[in-house]
Amino acid sequence: MSKPNISDTAFLVNYHRAKHERISLDVYSKYWVTKKSISLSKKLSKEVYKNDDIEICLRSRFFLENLRCFLARNPQAVVVNVEAGFTSYPYLLEPARFIEIDLPHITTYKANKIKMLVKKGKLPKRNVEFISTDLQNKKDLKILEQKLSGVILKEKSFFILEGITYYVEKKYLQQLLHIINNLQSSGCELAVEFWSPDIQGLPVFKRLVQYAKRHLNYEPRQWHLYDIGFFAGATGYEVVEFTSTGRLEKFMGRKCLLCDEHNNLLTKMAILRK
Repeated sequence: MSKPNISDTAFLVNYHRAKHERISLDVYSKYWVTKKSISLSKKLSKEVYKNDDIEICLRSRFFLENLRCFLARNPQAVVVNVEAGFTSYPYLLEPARFIEIDLPHITTYKANKIKMLVKKGKLPKRNVEFISTDLQNKKDLKILEQKLSGVILKEKSFFILEGITYYVEKKYLQQLLHIINNLQSSGCELAVEFWSPDIQGLPVFKRLVQYAKRHLNYEPRQWHLYDIGFFAGATGYEVVEFTSTGRLEKFMGRKCLLCDEHNNLLTKMAILRK
């Protein structure tokens, strides 16, 4: 069997951000759209559900706005985006220092293309450092902790865990949360996104499982689902905001496409403060 192609979702969710710029505010996502991501999106819409593009844009907007608020209070803070994919946060804002972590083939591809886009004037120049890491490798996690400790300790920081909690095994996610906890000081924040266990029985989730197996070679047994209590308990942080894409859609006064929770995979999102 070939290796899982779950990293293809980085291109897929990027395309969804590009489809609705007015929601995501990601004006740079168009530079990462591929034919394969468009094909995967069409299959997802047909085989699973139609509103994943809206879900992703709302999710991205949540992280963008919360990061904007944090940087307004802490302009010299270090921002760390774990499994960053092709998100554009450092280019939409202007953080003093931004670290992106992802698998080697993603960071290499992104770093090279960013150099080209900056040279052409299509992206603003930013202070972004790339760290290649396999989050499901103990040695890589140890190296990651060492690299980050030289940058973050005693500095205000904002960590983003977006689009990864359902893929990373629980023991590795717990180790990652332990690392973040050790690195962050009082007043630092951790932004997380996850799916809760109550979606397992929904037909839409069962369709997603088959889609992932068929198109991404991702086995159903590999999904990891959590409640907010897991993150609060694992970190000891205070939950300062907890919402879902459905509630966010209502808050923004949009047409209620995500009201039917049984036919949508509502993402849960939270901001935790140390």
